[in-house]
Amino acid sequence: MYLRKNLLYLTSRILQKTIVCAAFVAVVSSAVVMPSHARAATSENVDKRVTGKVTNAANGEALPGVSVIIKGTTNGTTTDVNGNYSLNVPDENTILVFSYIGFLNQEVVAGKGASLNVQLGTDPKSLNTVVVVGYGTQKK
Repeated sequence: MYLRKNLLYLTSRILQKTIVCAAFVAVVSSAVVMPSHARAATSENVDKRVTGKVTNAANGEALPGVSVIIKGTTNGTTTDVNGNYSLNVPDENTILVFSYIGFLNQEVVAGKGASLNVQLGTDPKSLNTVVVVGYGTQKK
């Protein structure tokens, strides 16, 4: 009984200290990773939302899975099954890079408009680099 009470007491103390330490680490790391003046600038800059649709220039079909990346960063998104995307950008001068396998990469300035539709042209050089490999057996 005495051992059980001590164990419960020690466990509760450890949990309390762990929670306090975790909260302290979260506060300190947010202050270290992003200073308050940078946070204010970021929250002001990310107000612009760009949306649009990416299509095939040859036939107008929607392209699902196109990478839409803010140039010079790792921030981005991919298009949905209908070729639509939505992305927050720092400002209207932001350059978006659209890339998709078998198509030419395209760089477009976000601009002042909220909608930005892009047509990607096929890359004839990339079609020569595709190699199909199959494994398995099939019975008649």
